[in-house]
Amino acid sequence: MKEGVSKNCIIEISSYCVRMIVGFVMNDKPYILFASEKECHGVTGGVISDKLEVRNIILKLKEEAESNLGIKITSCCLILPPSRLLCLRNDDATNTVSPSNIINWVDIKNVLSKVAKINISAGYKIINVVPYIYTLDDDKHVKNPYGQIASELRVHANIYALKDVLIDNYKSAFEDTDIYISDLFVAPLCASFYLSKLDETPTHYFNLSIGEGIMSFSLVHNSFDIIKSCCYQFGGKYITKAIQDQLGCSYNDAENYKKLYGICKSPNFKFLLKEDVEVSKIGDIIKDSFSKSLEDLKKNSQEWLVKEERNIPILLTGGTSKMKGLASFIQDELNQDTILPNVKVLGARNPGYLNLIGGLLYKNYLISTSEPVLNIEKENKDEFDLSREG
Repeated sequence: MKEGVSKNCIIEISSYCVRMIVGFVMNDKPYILFASEKECHGVTGGVISDKLEVRNIILKLKEEAESNLGIKITSCCLILPPSRLLCLRNDDATNTVSPSNIINWVDIKNVLSKVAKINISAGYKIINVVPYIYTLDDDKHVKNPYGQIASELRVHANIYALKDVLIDNYKSAFEDTDIYISDLFVAPLCASFYLSKLDETPTHYFNLSIGEGIMSFSLVHNSFDIIKSCCYQFGGKYITKAIQDQLGCSYNDAENYKKLYGICKSPNFKFLLKEDVEVSKIGDIIKDSFSKSLEDLKKNSQEWLVKEERNIPILLTGGTSKMKGLASFIQDELNQDTILPNVKVLGARNPGYLNLIGGLLYKNYLISTSEPVLNIEKENKDEFDLSREG
């Protein structure tokens, strides 16, 4: 491993599960040193309802990572669910400070600060400002303006905001954990940033992310620009509960049936429960549990798109995404090509880790496009802290 590589801790708190990864990025490729998840019942409908349970799980993951890696975790990037997410766009400009008109970090900081001064709905807070293009003199467009020459620097950015109460709710779980939250990322941004690295990802697409208790639907342009997003209280656990209720079996048996059979089209056979039940019955229950959400998705997909875009595909992600037959069912119901991307990262191949890997990549992108921090060498180079510097 090269000296100076930034190792980062990424945490996602979602309904029924808390996940953590520790890793680094080299040559635009993520490397996972640690990945773990623990079941959690302290989150209801995307809101933390039991801070103590969530805090204890974070501490257990922290202890596990520190023990396995021989490190001290002092900071993390926290991924937030897109509940009532505001997706905005803005542009603004600043005059360059240098008499020679060479664009420096101070100019980039100034213009990003200006573009973030946008009127948003009361009770909301901006958490991510993502430049998608910079404009220099003579309308020259660049991705990274540092070192370019221009008298004026203009930025065009996507801006994402969440409710203050949601942000404070998630931050409160980190009290007394000795973990500083260095960055907040919204989940669809992390997912789209990871997907943008895959060759098979189209330029424009829908991202349908189905977790255990939260399902989100986002319209993505230009690989990772989130244009629209909505969120539902639905996911794998809701499906399991529907199977349990309708078959009258235990929750664990319902979970096993879901994993074994999913939406199985063929072969159709009977298995013994309290009475003979056809495998197709499991699929029918799963389909019915999706019915209301799918109606909303159909409506949004039509309202969000202009006529020329109606055939863009759906990329299916999230911990529930690989359920048997689900991708084909979504494709048939929404009448749009549905792609199931592979999580190809060694050490975190579970699709539930996709957002965290995207968060790791995005954190590295922020470091690579920001002012370098002076590093003072430690006496013991074999040890490292995951500190505020990334």
